[in-house]
Amino acid sequence: MNVQEIVDFLETIAPRAMKYDWDNVGLLCGSAKQEVHKILVALDPFENVCREAAEKGADLLVTHHPLIFHAPKSVTDETDVGRSILFLARHGICAVNAHTNLDCAPGGVNDVLAETLGLSGIRVLSPMGEDSQGRPWGLLRGGLVEEKPLGLDEPVSQGGKNFSGGQRQRLTIARALVRKPEILILDDSASALDFATDARLRKAIREMEGGPTVFIVSQRASSIRYADKIIVLDDGEAVGVGTHEELLDSCQV
Repeated sequence: MNVQEIVDFLETIAPRAMKYDWDNVGLLCGSAKQEVHKILVALDPFENVCREAAEKGADLLVTHHPLIFHAPKSVTDETDVGRSILFLARHGICAVNAHTNLDCAPGGVNDVLAETLGLSGIRVLSPMGEDSQGRPWGLLRGGLVEEKPLGLDEPVSQGGKNFSGGQRQRLTIARALVRKPEILILDDSASALDFATDARLRKAIREMEGGPTVFIVSQRASSIRYADKIIVLDDGEAVGVGTHEELLDSCQV
């Protein structure tokens, strides 16, 4: 079996057409004709994961998040992505991923998460289309919370203690947006959000009436890509200031 055959199989589960426009999926590193004898499956293609793939003798690394989000202007050992690409190339390991297409697909990540949470009557909220079997697909899922007698009318404990960290974070963001503030400070606000939800949040902020001044503190490049000015900190010191495009040329961090 070669890499292309595996990519084709993944396409039957999570068609490329179901991905978000900004996303990057499929074969991102290596040759489609390469024979595959061992596969390592992981969430992210970080450097340590690439090393693990080599240590285990894997020919293919299959991840949820992509190795390359945006087309790089160069591939060097001065960036995390560059080091991962160079390492995989040196060791003859291909990299494949299925991201938002697998999140949106029927029976995909978000359906599994909804089932794991014990929801019943699971449905796609705001469907983006139908697959070849006529099943709706899209990012969001809704359902009934059967383990709580009052379902969505269940009381909220003081401080939201009966919610998960991610749920509390999303509720806090929603409360902030509803107030239509003049200044909005989001300190690592996307830490518990998937990339698609993070993108929707940033879009909602940009379209807010009155255009608040927004300060975003984040470790995700995608969260701050469209900021008017970005300040890059390394070990507590500012090592770069500019737009996303300017920093790609001038900042090594």
